[in-house]
Amino acid sequence: MINESYPLPIYHHVTFVDWHGVLSQRLFWSSLSRTQRNSLGLDAMLNDFFEVSTAKRWMLGQCSTLDLLNKHVDEPTSRDLFQVVIQETRRARLNATLMRRLEYLRRASFIVIATDNMDCFSEALRLRRGSIGTFDDVLISSEIGALKRDPEAFFGPWLHAMNMRFDQATLIDDDEQNIEAFRNMGGDGWLYR
Repeated sequence: MINESYPLPIYHHVTFVDWHGVLSQRLFWSSLSRTQRNSLGLDAMLNDFFEVSTAKRWMLGQCSTLDLLNKHVDEPTSRDLFQVVIQETRRARLNATLMRRLEYLRRASFIVIATDNMDCFSEALRLRRGSIGTFDDVLISSEIGALKRDPEAFFGPWLHAMNMRFDQATLIDDDEQNIEAFRNMGGDGWLYR
């Protein structure tokens, strides 16, 4: 989990920042043209992928991106679509205003990406890590096996490993339920719109 490319400073606070809807607005497969999307039936696939129970299983790492894609398209196409997501995430532009604020916060706080996200995101972020040096670590639900709405399971192990408590932590997220759950554990939450 922890980026070992440089020694960690000693801080007494951590700021967890959500990816989708906060750091980045890019949707999976948004770089494909309308023609490409139509020829693959991608919009229908996405309706299936983001149906509540399927999306939850996907974000918890209980099924993989390739498992879902292989139900709809042949294997070479599924691998191509997997690579599209990797490239989109690697190239996603981050919210410049928020990044400037996080750089300022970094003087006194660990900055950690905390995202309910899938295995394809994990793979992309691993490839991108060298270019996102503002962040000390990344917490991804598909690797943890818990969503942010269960803050003890999602954030608790990281806080424990860093000898920190929820009252030393802030969450920046665009989901009110995540913020409320985090506050209920004693953390501070900033709803990002």
